[in-house]
Amino acid sequence: MKKKSSNCVLPKDTIIGQLFGKIDYQDCYSVPICNPHDYSVDYLTQWFFSSTPGWVHRLMTLRNLIVSFFGLKGGNIDKTEIHNPSVFYPKGSKIAIFTVYDRNDHEIVMAEDDKHLNFRTSIMIEKDKDENPIRLYLSTIVQYNNIWGRFYFMFVKPFHQSICKTMLKILLQNTEV
Repeated sequence: MKKKSSNCVLPKDTIIGQLFGKIDYQDCYSVPICNPHDYSVDYLTQWFFSSTPGWVHRLMTLRNLIVSFFGLKGGNIDKTEIHNPSVFYPKGSKIAIFTVYDRNDHEIVMAEDDKHLNFRTSIMIEKDKDENPIRLYLSTIVQYNNIWGRFYFMFVKPFHQSICKTMLKILLQNTEV
């Protein structure tokens, strides 16, 4: 059976769902993951960001070039090749281009704010009663700070959705290691 991501609603106990008063854009994808080694949310987050395909790196380079003319932040997703099961991301640490905004044992919320919008993304794991498989949620919340945020995200949204689905698919292929 082929596993794939599916659109979902944010779980009720998620941190990311409690962060913003006003939400202008929200998405959530979930996938079942076989987790016989009881991997932590930190380890799965590390795997997720090491799943970045080359076309995403090239797209980010183009995006950084374009937004630099408007004084917006750039950033590159550094591909992590080391997979350390004891990795831990405390609040304030960096994961790829994001800063850990908040966290608990089951969820890591990463953030990037700029003058045009505020962006939050979260990786959360939810264990089933028998502990295996688990469900992994990838959620995003965006808050526009002005009309330019809405305009910017109108162009970015299709790429964002495609990147999320692609990276989850790659993560699924690699989690049974």
